[in-house]
Amino acid sequence: MKNFTFYFLLAVSSLAVADDRMAKFDSNGDGKISPEEIRLQGCELNLSLFNIADKDKDGFLNPREVRKGRKTAFRGC
Repeated sequence: MKNFTFYFLLAVSSLAVADDRMAKFDSNGDGKISPEEIRLQGCELNLSLFNIADKDKDGFLNPREVRKGRKTAFRGC
């Protein structure tokens, strides 16, 4: 039961981080984050890391990609 609780809390915190990132970076409210939106927040963008997080290769990060790529695309932010 302790393991379940730990993993549940970890998942919930991951969702909260993704929601915070979406709220901060999605300046036009379209539900996805572009490289330009990251730059507008004053963050240095490593496009290679952004592209790693962009799993569907559409040039944007959607909420799922933000959750999965939070350790790559948002370094230094």
